[in-house]
Amino acid sequence: ITLGRAAIDAMPMVRLHQLQLARLYLSEAPLLLIDEVPNALLDQPAGMEFQRFLLAQNGRRTVLFVSPREDFLRMADRILWLRADAGAVVGRPQLPTEPQPAVAL
Repeated sequence: ITLGRAAIDAMPMVRLHQLQLARLYLSEAPLLLIDEVPNALLDQPAGMEFQRFLLAQNGRRTVLFVSPREDFLRMADRILWLRADAGAVVGRPQLPTEPQPAVAL
């Protein structure tokens, strides 16, 4: 199925994110790049399905997921913290008390 630009532009943002997740689930790429899925979607049943999907990828492919959410960061094998005041830190550092943008590896 191919959607034209007008159809995509007219889509509600939540539907567009759901479509993007569906494409992700069907992908067979060895590397997945996921940039901040909105909380509005992650707080719905789709968010639980997304967590199950991420857990199923462990050992199968590399997933780079940008998220400030601790529930998703705890699922990561490694975390790359990019902070303006401290540079880059890689590993499993203790999660901060206030969420900071991070890339889960």
